[in-house]
Amino acid sequence: MKKIIIIIILMLGYEYMQSQAFKMENKNRSADMQFEETRIDSTYRLYVKSICKRKSGKVNVPCNCKELLNYDQKDIVEREFFFISEEHKKAVVINYIKDRDQKFYNKSELEKKLLVKSTEMVDVNIWFFNQARFGNFAVDNNEVSFQETTSPNGKHVWKISLSEDSLQIHSVSTVLADGFDQRDTELSLALVPVFFSAERYRIIFQRPYYGTDPPSPVFELPENRISVDTKGWCVYFMFNEPVQDGNSVIRFKSNRLYSYYAK
Repeated sequence: MKKIIIIIILMLGYEYMQSQAFKMENKNRSADMQFEETRIDSTYRLYVKSICKRKSGKVNVPCNCKELLNYDQKDIVEREFFFISEEHKKAVVINYIKDRDQKFYNKSELEKKLLVKSTEMVDVNIWFFNQARFGNFAVDNNEVSFQETTSPNGKHVWKISLSEDSLQIHSVSTVLADGFDQRDTELSLALVPVFFSAERYRIIFQRPYYGTDPPSPVFELPENRISVDTKGWCVYFMFNEPVQDGNSVIRFKSNRLYSYYAK
């Protein structure tokens, strides 16, 4: 039960993790690396789950930010991005870290965009990526399956429904040798996971900046390409120009990759 609930809640309580960047030189392309690429093209729709906190008596309780008439960056306690493509039959789910100090931005335009208003461009900033899931989407069954990259390589199936406006996770199942261990979100969780459509988005890399700092430069990820070394399970974001400390490649170690496409 605890494991299933953690899978659904996803990112509450995660610690801050900083992106690691380095230059991809020829010597790094060894026999111990085998790259597969996912391109988040125009067939992918993006749905965003933003969880806020609100007062209920003397305690704070979670709610979908969309339920609030007004909310600010400081009210958001959880965010998750769900890219899904019916054409490619694939899904990419990315957990976002929480800025615990809540001082990364100074009421900037970027902050407003992060709140996800209907037609605004949503900047999905690699700097804040925490953990990624790559899954297969069974369109006819409305199921997304994920294969863990670490032992015992468990398989999980999310039953979803989606429309132009929203995506909802109805149940999460662990695949067993003799069936499924299924948990319905409506019965297991006080707050059912609901994601809301973001009509326009781009995947970028931008370092945090502070109150009196000038805005950091924005680098758009070329063709939204994400590469995975399927031997070492590291995740790579490759740019056409240096983005950090003179390096053009950002690497996330294998602990940042929860699952990869089941074969």
